[in-house]
Amino acid sequence: MGEQSPAAGSDCDGRGASSRKCSEVRCLAFVVRGERRLNPADRRQRKIVATALGVGTLRDLQRQVREAEDRLLESLDEPERQAFRTLLGRIACAVRDMDLTAAPCDVAPGPCDVTEPGS
Repeated sequence: MGEQSPAAGSDCDGRGASSRKCSEVRCLAFVVRGERRLNPADRRQRKIVATALGVGTLRDLQRQVREAEDRLLESLDEPERQAFRTLLGRIACAVRDMDLTAAPCDVAPGPCDVTEPGS
């Protein structure tokens, strides 16, 4: 018997209809239904328990991210990669305080020299 799609049998149409329902149905394939474990650090919380499919999917996604990083950073040696990740982490933390809806040239500290193609 083949593995059924997480959204099979749902009212998902692939265009956003019933999006909350679709998200719940898709999520069910990755977590054990009905199993709730207390969080030992805070007994008011429940821990989510992953299914074998969920664990496998997470491992596959982690592998894909590592491979993509390796391709993107292949021109850097390991100390340079580590420095890049450190700086990128600092930038990511600073972004939390930025207005991401503003145009980049409006918030840039210096002049924004943008030339249109063909001009």
